[in-house]
Amino acid sequence: MTAAVSTRDKRPRHWMKYVKWEWVKRWKARVRQERRHEETAYPYSFGSKDRAFLGFTGDVLWLVSLPDYDGYRQAPSLIARLDITAAGEYGSSAEFLDVAPEVRGSGHNIVLGRHDGESYFPINNMFHTLLELEFEGRAPRLADAYERRDTSRDATRGPYFSLAQHFRKHRLLTPDSVDKIEDFAAAVREGRRAFISYRRSDFPQRRGGALVFPEQLGIELTAQRIACWWDQWNLPGGHDESSWLRPNLLEDLLEDAVRQAAWMVALMGPGYLASDDDSWTRWEWQGAGALRTASGRRHEMRRLAVFFSKADRQAHRARWIKRGDRTLVAAEDEPGMVAAAIARVISSS
Repeated sequence: MTAAVSTRDKRPRHWMKYVKWEWVKRWKARVRQERRHEETAYPYSFGSKDRAFLGFTGDVLWLVSLPDYDGYRQAPSLIARLDITAAGEYGSSAEFLDVAPEVRGSGHNIVLGRHDGESYFPINNMFHTLLELEFEGRAPRLADAYERRDTSRDATRGPYFSLAQHFRKHRLLTPDSVDKIEDFAAAVREGRRAFISYRRSDFPQRRGGALVFPEQLGIELTAQRIACWWDQWNLPGGHDESSWLRPNLLEDLLEDAVRQAAWMVALMGPGYLASDDDSWTRWEWQGAGALRTASGRRHEMRRLAVFFSKADRQAHRARWIKRGDRTLVAAEDEPGMVAAAIARVISSS
């Protein structure tokens, strides 16, 4: 067996591939067991059963996954950007033999990535960025493939379940799409990741229960290259309709949301401000400053309070706002302007 080497004096091709969450969990478990710092234990390599990977030297491989909790899929997350320095079959030389077991389990055609502390990303929500991407050849746009998903499985497997099928085969990104995913990756690295906290009673609903303002705000924030998490995109039925879930699943999903966020963005409408000490919003806002996850890891988010009147900000500032928190006053009926204001705060901090 010989290593396949490719040299091309041109802009590198950018490929996208799905990696099973099972392999991501195994890698994370191995890191914890060996008590190694994650940045020194990243598997800067990837294995595939497809021999086409042997021609990827000099290219870039983007890895995406769907965090999975007992079959319920969370929003797709960008896992890694591997700048490929070499490619070859497993065992063809020493460098293709000493790879992580999670890599070997995915296939014997191995690509090696440059060791770079910024190659791997914290868990994030890249769903709306994925919908913008286009691929070379006859691969369908992801947005079209998503619209054809099997909705009968949404209730138990989550609305993102079918996305994995699109990346069973590696996909080649168009140049415009490369720029979009690079922008998103930069936003994740720079901490432009937000958990949206709100009270449903503060906002009008469309027919079917969809909230107008928070959803549009999330879409507008995505356009500002901020990765957003809010319950209507990620939780099955929201907080109040989850009785069918297995024990502790809701807590696991919320912990995942907290870990992926660098900012708590609280939409402090009248209902939020009037919430009692046992409310979700109170727990989310107070916990964001110094939350300890169920696994014992400390995770701290910066907090941004969005008020919808100057009077509310003045009346509730002493009760809700602590040193280091940021505030702004927004017009409730203009989510695009609110998103732009939030993006300015996050980007300048």
